[in-house]
Amino acid sequence: MIDVNKPVTNPELVRAISEMGENNSKEKQNQIINEVMKAHFISPVIISPTPESSININEAVLKKNTTISFSIIENTANQKLFLAFTDWDELRKWHNSENQQTLILTFDDLVAMVLDEKGNSDGFVVNPFGGNVIFSKSMIKALKEEKERQAKGGVVEQVVKKDTAVQLGQPRIYPKEMVKAISDHLKNQKNVKAAYLQLMVKEGEQSYLVIIDFTGDKREVFDRVAKVAMSYLNGMFIDMVPFDSEFGRNATKNIEPFYKRKTFGLF
Repeated sequence: MIDVNKPVTNPELVRAISEMGENNSKEKQNQIINEVMKAHFISPVIISPTPESSININEAVLKKNTTISFSIIENTANQKLFLAFTDWDELRKWHNSENQQTLILTFDDLVAMVLDEKGNSDGFVVNPFGGNVIFSKSMIKALKEEKERQAKGGVVEQVVKKDTAVQLGQPRIYPKEMVKAISDHLKNQKNVKAAYLQLMVKEGEQSYLVIIDFTGDKREVFDRVAKVAMSYLNGMFIDMVPFDSEFGRNATKNIEPFYKRKTFGLF
């Protein structure tokens, strides 16, 4: 919930942008992305007709059929970008007017605007006359998907549509600690027979693919494995499929399980 009684400030994001100017490392870029995804931005708009005043000084009454137009800037690369300012000082670098109409937007708001099929935006820019950090449409799509994954604990049950191009193989850097942790967990799960690991590349995105041979409740099995794996992902995604599926069986051809339940018999 946005508290309109407080001025919009994003000190951590402003600091991260400033530090990236001195050290444009992957770590700093990720820090900016994380801050942007939880920030509140000031965005200049034109509201027509002008809203009526409300009894509450921080509220306005919009008339029927009111239109809200968002300002767009075009950069030297011919990208059309929505404007997102971290604070009023940054907004005034663009337009210094006491009567400037604005809305407070979140990352999700900007995502919806950029990805709107009826729009023609190429992304949005944070502080175009300051740090000038651009989020392109393709990057926004990837971040939206990542945020949705994080909301689910970083784990998604993978459903691969027929004819979808998928590449599978063993990870170049094998996640030994994650595999050991999952194996230790599965030793206490009598309903799990085996588990396999592949590296999956689908639509340009990499993830660990865990195929599990089990009986019982799928969601319960997957959720428990997810919680164990979470501490070892190091920025990677993890997807899961049941072994008892066409994709699961095909994905495990010619590979050995990293975990297999031991069976004991008299002979």
